[in-house]
Amino acid sequence: TKNEIQESNFVRAFARFSELKRITQHPGLNHADKLKLIRKPSPNRIKSFLDKLHSFSHYSSEVSVIHFILLQRFLHASGWELRSINWRILTMISLRVAQKMENEYVLSVEELHRVYPLFTPQEFCSLEKLFLEIIDY
Repeated sequence: TKNEIQESNFVRAFARFSELKRITQHPGLNHADKLKLIRKPSPNRIKSFLDKLHSFSHYSSEVSVIHFILLQRFLHASGWELRSINWRILTMISLRVAQKMENEYVLSVEELHRVYPLFTPQEFCSLEKLFLEIIDY
């Protein structure tokens, strides 16, 4: 059926951006750093990551709310859950989309790459398009 085809295309498309594969194969990360990235994130680690993103763009509280709504919409539409190997990329993509919607300074894909170098700027663009497609925007 059409839904099954769309679902399998989504799974294949998103699998290309697996954080797990990138983390385990990254030559610049030692074993301890790889384990930190794969483990369930603590509230402090999530806050630290969000602080790092905020230091790049100083987004408003409105963007934070829109970002959370978009992330929830994505999770609902995709059937995915936030996990230790996807929360960072989903957070960055939903934040970038929220910034665009609020007409604020938008983190460039190059800045996202500096924050999280496991993805190239081109991959961030592809993921953003996929994200928007999934939330039917």
